[in-house]
Amino acid sequence: MPAIPRKPRRETEAALLRAIMLALGGEPDVLVLRNSVGRAVHVGANGREWTVPYGLGVGSPDLLLFTSGRAWALEVKRPGEHPTPEQSACHARWARHGVVVTVVRSVADAREALTRAREGR
Repeated sequence: MPAIPRKPRRETEAALLRAIMLALGGEPDVLVLRNSVGRAVHVGANGREWTVPYGLGVGSPDLLLFTSGRAWALEVKRPGEHPTPEQSACHARWARHGVVVTVVRSVADAREALTRAREGR
């Protein structure tokens, strides 16, 4: 029986995020921090559950980067995908406070953003 051709698998956002962290984190003048956002569920000895939020809030960028005295952020998306309305609102809020948030869809996009950050653009 002939093999059924498979569609090429698209890289997951998590895999792209890791690749970007490895690429930029290897730069000697760059500090890369992952911003995971969510809620942790805890259960006490009495069986009572409660949640604790973590991260920088709904819509906040995936990566925070620091270089040359500047802070900036990256929102990582797979090619063809776009930020959610919550992410766009958060990014605009951060921009009002002087933080540059760039949407990147590849390691090359992230490297280009790093070059702009180093140049102060």
